[in-house]
Amino acid sequence: LLIALAMIAIIGCSKNEDKSDTSSENNPDIPFNIIPKVLIKKQTITIYYDRDHYQKIVLTTDNNNNQVNEFYKNEQLEHRFTETYSIKKEGKSTIYTSITKEGDKITEKKVSVFEKGKLVKKIEDYFEGNIQLSGSTRLNESITTYFNYENDKLISMKEVTSLGTVREYYFSYRSNNELSIEKINYSINEKGQEEPNTQRARTKQTFYLSNNNLIKHIAKKGDLVETTVYTYDNKNNFAHDETYLISDPILRFMADFSKNNVLTEETTRTNGQYTEIRKNRSEYEYNDKGYVTKRSEYNEGESTPYYVQEYEY
Repeated sequence: LLIALAMIAIIGCSKNEDKSDTSSENNPDIPFNIIPKVLIKKQTITIYYDRDHYQKIVLTTDNNNNQVNEFYKNEQLEHRFTETYSIKKEGKSTIYTSITKEGDKITEKKVSVFEKGKLVKKIEDYFEGNIQLSGSTRLNESITTYFNYENDKLISMKEVTSLGTVREYYFSYRSNNELSIEKINYSINEKGQEEPNTQRARTKQTFYLSNNNLIKHIAKKGDLVETTVYTYDNKNNFAHDETYLISDPILRFMADFSKNNVLTEETTRTNGQYTEIRKNRSEYEYNDKGYVTKRSEYNEGESTPYYVQEYEY
């Protein structure tokens, strides 16, 4: 979920940065608006560990693309910093995104290259001291991702990191609503060659969609099988926006970016010897346009939420 929040924060908080025409007629390579239709001015995330202990994250954005990030333990402010988000388009094929911390130190940069409306290359640079929404610090790292298509469908991705890790993804489609992804991890040396003693790790995931909602997800790694089933409301999900979905094709198969909002989530984990089932539900409050203003998540049988997220538009 925090990955989804980071995506929304990076893109959704920028406003009026690019005033050029982004229609498909004038920009065939970037045929979408780089600014989402629904903008979030403030997010408040509260994570409850027990009745008396919780963590709160408050993200507030002004009209100058400045986002104030505040981290609380209970009601005690522990950390606060300001970031400035910049999103701009260059020519007809490239989008630049950067995050500057406290006005001078760039902590994250991203370059997205498009061809005929599809993302073909993405370069992400993370610099020392970059604070993620989880509160962890990410060291210097660069990730370059290549996207390959066939008949307008994504068939493979390759991520290469500056730390020597390679992740390859292979996509197979049974229909427009069923997708399987095989992921292979391995290490490379300074010359870009695969390490001779590296052990390739393989995982396989299958995604089932209905009405642009992820309704079932199966992940397999060795003997472990994890199956998650989702149900949804009939209200708008502001994150189901082409700005997000085209900026990263995988997001289309994530529940947080589905057309509607998740009501229930049931996950079954089994390795042939044991089976574990975990259930939770979400309750919502909406504004007059049908967008969520408050989301509360509960474990099965609990009347107190363990996670609350509030939005101001």
